[in-house]
Amino acid sequence: MKKTTSTLLSMALVFSSFGALSAHAESLQKEKQFSPQLKANIEQWGENKIAQNVETKTSKEISVIVELQHALLASQSNIQHAPDLKNSNVQSYHAQLKKAQEDTTKKIKEKAPKATIKETYSTLFSGFSISIPGDQIAALASLPEVKAIYPNLTYKLHETSKSPADQETPNVGGPTVGAPEAWDLKDPTGKPLDGKGMKVAIIDSGVDYTHPDLQANYIGGYDTVDEDNDPMDGNVHGTHVAGIIAGNGKIKGIAPNASILAYRVMNDGGTGTTDDIIQGIERAIQDGADVLNLSLGQDLNVPDQPVTLTLERAAKLGVTAVVSNGNDGPKPWSVDAPGNASSVISVGASTVSIPFPTFQVAGSNKSYQGLPLSKADFQVGNDAQLVYVGYGNPSDYAKQDVKGKFALVLQGTSSTLVKAEQAKQAGALGVLLISNEKEINIMPEYFGREDVALPVMQLSNTNGEELKNLITKRKKNIKIGQPSQTELIGNFSSRGPSQGSWLIKPDIVAPGVNITSTVPRGGYESHNGTSMAAPQVAGAVALLRQMHPDWTTEQLKAALANTAKTLKDVNENTYPVMAQGSGLINIPKAAKADALVKPNNVSFGLIKPNSGKVKLTQNITLQNLSNKKKNFSTRIELLDTKTKVQTSFPSSISIKPNSNIEKPFTITVDSSLPQGVYTGNLYVKEQGKTEEMRIPFTFSIDPKEYKRIDGLEIVNSTFSPNNDRILDDNLINYYLVTPVEDVTFHANLITKDRVTYKGIVHQGKNETPGYKSFKWNGTKTDGSPLPDGLYQIEAVASNSGGETKQTGAVFVDRTAPKLSPEVDQENLVIRGKVDDILLDWMTESGWVAPGHPVTIQYEINGNGVWENAFLNHWEKNFEIYFDRNQLQQGKNTIHIAATDAAGNTSNLNVDLEVK
Repeated sequence: MKKTTSTLLSMALVFSSFGALSAHAESLQKEKQFSPQLKANIEQWGENKIAQNVETKTSKEISVIVELQHALLASQSNIQHAPDLKNSNVQSYHAQLKKAQEDTTKKIKEKAPKATIKETYSTLFSGFSISIPGDQIAALASLPEVKAIYPNLTYKLHETSKSPADQETPNVGGPTVGAPEAWDLKDPTGKPLDGKGMKVAIIDSGVDYTHPDLQANYIGGYDTVDEDNDPMDGNVHGTHVAGIIAGNGKIKGIAPNASILAYRVMNDGGTGTTDDIIQGIERAIQDGADVLNLSLGQDLNVPDQPVTLTLERAAKLGVTAVVSNGNDGPKPWSVDAPGNASSVISVGASTVSIPFPTFQVAGSNKSYQGLPLSKADFQVGNDAQLVYVGYGNPSDYAKQDVKGKFALVLQGTSSTLVKAEQAKQAGALGVLLISNEKEINIMPEYFGREDVALPVMQLSNTNGEELKNLITKRKKNIKIGQPSQTELIGNFSSRGPSQGSWLIKPDIVAPGVNITSTVPRGGYESHNGTSMAAPQVAGAVALLRQMHPDWTTEQLKAALANTAKTLKDVNENTYPVMAQGSGLINIPKAAKADALVKPNNVSFGLIKPNSGKVKLTQNITLQNLSNKKKNFSTRIELLDTKTKVQTSFPSSISIKPNSNIEKPFTITVDSSLPQGVYTGNLYVKEQGKTEEMRIPFTFSIDPKEYKRIDGLEIVNSTFSPNNDRILDDNLINYYLVTPVEDVTFHANLITKDRVTYKGIVHQGKNETPGYKSFKWNGTKTDGSPLPDGLYQIEAVASNSGGETKQTGAVFVDRTAPKLSPEVDQENLVIRGKVDDILLDWMTESGWVAPGHPVTIQYEINGNGVWENAFLNHWEKNFEIYFDRNQLQQGKNTIHIAATDAAGNTSNLNVDLEVK
């Protein structure tokens, strides 16, 4: 029976995937032809289609993405590029697909009558976004046409902060990545390499297309949030991104003559959802986009499957997606989706080229450099004593003479403005600021500020302490040298690797610190974030597509990565691979590349600890794009270990003109190495050239520091497990990156003066990777209820390699608010006090339950019209004022209902007498 079931199901799927469904396939799918056992198997099969973080035990409506078995337009065998979507054969299939989807819609309505279809997808993703009661999901999944059901996730924009903009000399990224030099090149038709003819789709918060720097390049778009043809930006973010890509006025973007397509998929508050993002991507493809820019992401370093699939299919059509890497650095494993997808170009943030002040200490050959935090420059040749003044408070300067000298100051908590002003008052020439961090802390809010009173440079804590120890032993002068042009990685820029796939992310970096660009209503601002770095690369891809219209996404990615500049910090230490990928892009070098190495980086994946010697192989392709034979030499560099790893790759390779050659790259790892992430570089150098192409690689031995568990979500921040059928249960979602032997959820009660461990509320054993969830009723695993209060839920996932913890907060509240009313009959006012645990927490600790902790409503004489009463949450009192016209003569019964965020309600009747 099991074998028969499998055969029948696979037949149904095959028939339902091609063209309009055949009559035979239709007959197979009619439930009445299935035996009871087969029906039971289909129901189980349906459950397996549902992503584990989809809530299926609630009668509330939830939003999901439904993937269908039907073949999507982009998968048709005759489609090689996005323009092929317009041909007659594809359009003919589209009509069949539309009919099949309409038939499926009818079946969905039969299975789940309350389901509402919001969007239909067919180009890169075949399916729907649907609003449906959670308890009807299983019925939906039982349809043979349904392939998978995913949650509709929330995304945010990747921007960290704003900085003061220098209107006279705006800080743009173009010169740092070589854009002006690229504009001097000519494309194959002899036209300037400026992006003309290329369409860049900005999947973002919309664009202010009336901005004078953007209006000439804007050609259209769509608003998926409000479902109209006006993607006007109500947030700022998308307009800023647009200026970086294709501004052509006061701000000149990377591709100043590229056409702008705008798709508003994020609301004015800067958040959006999977369904709107997929729709934006599909519309961009239909509108002929050559490049997609997505400066957005989730909080999770796990794939959002529908968006990932959509972007992978776009890449196969030759449409390159450029995605910001996230702003959760510098901690590892902080890249988020969709930047963690293999098919996209994920981008980290660097600074622009900054002239770093340098200086040398008298009597020493060692030179130092610092991060400039002011527009005022250190004068080259200045030679003066360096004096340590602690935190640089007025009392510190009272003990030291710094007139005509340089002050060495601890950063502490005071602002750079205050530090500079106090040093100026004491007569100092300038300030050398010792960072609180081991390395230099990028402070974009102070880059080039005119209001900083003196020249200020920031030193790493390591260098600063070294200098402090040096000058406290003996007076020392420092001499200012020529500034050094340097690019640093932004501290906030998210790091790899990607969890589960172990991919190197970001792929490359571009300027994303203190970038000046366009904002709505004709303005300009400087912003920080990987959101500002990605559009630099999107513009670069547009230029490369113009120069090489036949290149694939993989070739475009390789060209940018192979020719990138490896970045180093101020101490000349190379940044880790997981911080910079292949490095800082150089557009003219990428445009002129006549040899490529693919892929641009290599992941050998995860190795089990102490499993002996493990041999792993990945294939590397070298491509000669020229009309001449090329000879290459190679070398391999291991960065994190010099022992217990053997590597194998040909030391020399010859390639015929306009040819490819594939070679195996093999590593043999002794898995007794300490657990961790290991990286290295494969270098390929063409004979006769000095520069090498660098291909980073990585392997991991079950690292202790990676997140075994991620994405802990407690769906209801407050709930009331008191069997009143209102928020009695809570759903806790989480994601396991790898198999774990144990995952345990602990409850810690938080009170005003202590945290008390209360026990285990859930435990799982030997769980597999993927999305997981469990329903929780406020009890411990022994069945005893937790008392009311605020809890920290700590999830601990462990395996032989180590453990990871994640925490979330939830309030257990089984008690309704208590009202103590006072009646002012003369003035027709009811006022009083409200006693509720949520209000107590808010007023005494500052913790606020999402939404309104307590809401008070009232109706008059049972008229069914409920009005909101005034409630001062902080004072915990309420007032209801009545107009005589609202009331009847004589006795009036006012029904008052007080409901807290956990769904507990108390009711009270108060009489008012109108004479």
